[in-house]
Amino acid sequence: MTPGHSPGGCCYRLGNDLFTGDTLFVYGCGRCDLAGSDPGSMFRSLRKLAERIADPVIVHPGHRYAAAASTTMAEQRRGNPFLHFDDEDAFVAFRAEHNRHRLPPYGPVPRGQPAW
Repeated sequence: MTPGHSPGGCCYRLGNDLFTGDTLFVYGCGRCDLAGSDPGSMFRSLRKLAERIADPVIVHPGHRYAAAASTTMAEQRRGNPFLHFDDEDAFVAFRAEHNRHRLPPYGPVPRGQPAW
């Protein structure tokens, strides 16, 4: 289970492929401002993926908001700003701001750099 965008959010790993639905996008993540969404749950879901999924695994999101349709987990650890947070409150604040400022196509954001 990877709740956040929705309470029943799930990701599925089949071999070297991870299908992330609305949880993890290429350099982004699912919205958390809809009915049933929870940014704290999204933070924990993304942390779980970052901790448990190996670098070479290919991520296939449910939506394409970046120039590429898929990516590796290693690329996302390096360049996805939503995976750069260790603090849940900071993540929640950033997630809320993202809806107002960051427009597709999403690109990599090095750790410590602003996303917009």
